[in-house]
This record gives sequence, C-alpha cells and structure tokens, in this order.
Amino acid sequence: MTQHHGFTVTTYNTELIKSKEELIVILYVVKSLGNIQRQDYGTGHELHFLFAIFLANAFDQSVVTSKYSQFVVFFVLHYYYNLIRRVINKFRLMPAGSRGQWGLDDYFFIPFLFGASQCYSLGDRIPKLTTILDCAKEAKKYYFYELIMHLHKSKSHEFSENSSLICMFEEMSSWDVIERGLLKMYQKEVLSAYPVVQHLTLIDDERFNCRLK
Repeated sequence: MTQHHGFTVTTYNTELIKSKEELIVILYVVKSLGNIQRQDYGTGHELHFLFAIFLANAFDQSVVTSKYSQFVVFFVLHYYYNLIRRVINKFRLMPAGSRGQWGLDDYFFIPFLFGASQCYSLGDRIPKLTTILDCAKEAKKYYFYELIMHLHKSKSHEFSENSSLICMFEEMSSWDVIERGLLKMYQKEVLSAYPVVQHLTLIDDERFNCRLK
C-alpha cells in the first residue's frame, strides 16, 4: 500500500504508467469510482472524474480540444455514468449525501447540468417530465430525458412524490432558466459544500500552476 498525492494506492502496474502526470490522472479516475471504505458514491466522486479530464488536458493540451468537447460530454461522460451505475448496482453502494425528493438524483448531478445545456436549443418548449412515455419520446435526442427515464425506472411510488424538484422544471419558463438554476444549485450544493470538497485531493505541482495562469 503506497501514498501518492494523498491517495492510498493498493496495487498498480508501474510498467504501464509512463509519467507522473499519467499517475495523477489515473488516481483521480480511481477516486471517481466511489469510496471503498464507506461503500458509497456521490457528487464528490463524479467531481473527481471531471478533475481527471481537466488535469489530463492541463498536462497535455491535445487531449481535449474545442473540436471534441461535445464528444467528451456525450460519449466519455455517458460511458462513465453507465459504468458507475453498474458499479453501484454490483457493489450496492449507498448514496453519499442524498437529498431525497428535493434532489435531482441520489448519486449524480453533473449529467443533468450538461443535459439541460443540450436542451437549450428547445428554448421555452419543455416536454413533459412526469411520465415515462413522454420522456421516451425525447430520450433518443436529449440526454436530460434519458436521465429522467432512468429515474422513472429506478424509483418506486409516484414520480411526483420522490422527484419533486424535477417536476418543478415543467413550470419554468425556458431551458435557460433551468440551466442557470442548476448552475446555482451546483455551486451551492457541491462546489461550496465542505462535506463534498473536503475529499478532493489538490495537486501541488508548479508546472500545473503555470498552465492555469
């Protein structure tokens, strides 16, 4: 068992890791899979995955270019969330910091944010969210509705009872309002929440600081 930048690593093949930068990114990806001691997963873990992408691009500017930014959101992140759902189900991970009916999802936040951004082109047209049939019509085109469909399938009881916040979206005037509301909520509930960010491991690397500037 070895300590690297605040991470506890049990086993890894050093022959496959070509640089310190690759190791840092890999360790962030490992932390994005949930907490093995507490056996839970939440918004802090998915934030680690965003950090992994950000760091990979900071260390190598060719990793994520503007040309492929949509690919990262709607393929890489989509693949990641599908993987995490399998991990959650297989190991029965508990939600870390769930807000119940007044939260978006017991485990995730970021995909709803990107999904709402994709729906921006719909303007003030907000297709119904409260029935699975209505969501199925939009799910093939819009990631936000795919996420809502998953909630319909995974939640018990009436959707209006266990997803009150999402039901309120139908009453909003446009996707611009929804997107801005989600951004404010993410700032308050995740980025400004000490119980979440206290688990982030910050990298003390002069080269990385230079790239940020």
